[in-house]
Amino acid sequence: MVIRRGDDWGEPSSAPSDLPWFHDDSSAARVVSDSGVARLGLLGGDMARTLGAEGDGASIRFRIDIVRVTWESPRGSESALSLAHAVVRRRRGWTGPIIAVMNAQFIGAWHVAPRGHPNDGRVEVIEVDSAMSVGQRWLARRRLPLGAHVPHPSIRIGARDRAEWTFDEDLELSVDGVPMGAAVGLQFEVIPDAADVWVRQ
Repeated sequence: MVIRRGDDWGEPSSAPSDLPWFHDDSSAARVVSDSGVARLGLLGGDMARTLGAEGDGASIRFRIDIVRVTWESPRGSESALSLAHAVVRRRRGWTGPIIAVMNAQFIGAWHVAPRGHPNDGRVEVIEVDSAMSVGQRWLARRRLPLGAHVPHPSIRIGARDRAEWTFDEDLELSVDGVPMGAAVGLQFEVIPDAADVWVRQ
C-alpha cells in the first residue's frame, strides 16, 4: 500500500545476505526490468540520496514505486523501468521544451522535486515551456541545488500517476541518467509498491 500523509515510512531492517547492491539507479532499474527482482540495495545514485543513504551505518528498508517509461523513437516503440527519473529535452543548447518525470527528489546536485515522495503512487512532473527565455532558465538553474525553483508561468509542476506527450521535434531522452536516444513521444505509468530497497544510513 502506498504511503499516506502522516504515515511512518522506512524501518530498520537487516539486509538479506543475498541482496544485490548497486551504486547507481540505472543498474538497479535494469535488474528489476530484466529479472523481476523486487528487492535491492542502493549504495549510491539519486534514489539512494532521496532515501537518506549516508554510508556504512545501519540498514533501513523502504518500499518504493517504480516508473514504466515508454517512448516512440525512430526505431519504434521502446520502454524501460525507471527508479529515479526520466528527462526529455533538446540535445544541445538552452532552448526548447523540457519534461522531468521525478520519482526521486534529485538529479545529481539539483534538488528538482523537493515535494516528491517515492512511495505515494505518483511522480512529480516538471514541464518547462519552449517560450521560457534563456535568462530565466539560467536563473532557475542556479537555484536548483537548493530546491528553490523560480515561480514562472512557463514552468508547470504537478503530481501524476501517468501521462503522455507527443513532440513536434525529436528530443533527447535520458532514463536514470542514461541516454536513450531520440524520442518523438513519451508516456509513463507509476507502478506502486514495486520494490523493497535497503540503504545504509
